[in-house]
Amino acid sequence: MRMIDLEKQQVTVNKNLGTFKYKIRNLYFKFRKFLIYI
Repeated sequence: MRMIDLEKQQVTVNKNLGTFKYKIRNLYFKFRKFLIYI
């Protein structure tokens, strides 16, 4: 039972990391476009 809980936790952590990286990449691309406009 404990192992299944740990696996579920790991999956949610991976999902959170994925969305975090995705947000940072979006910010990075917006920032680069902004720099190009200057």
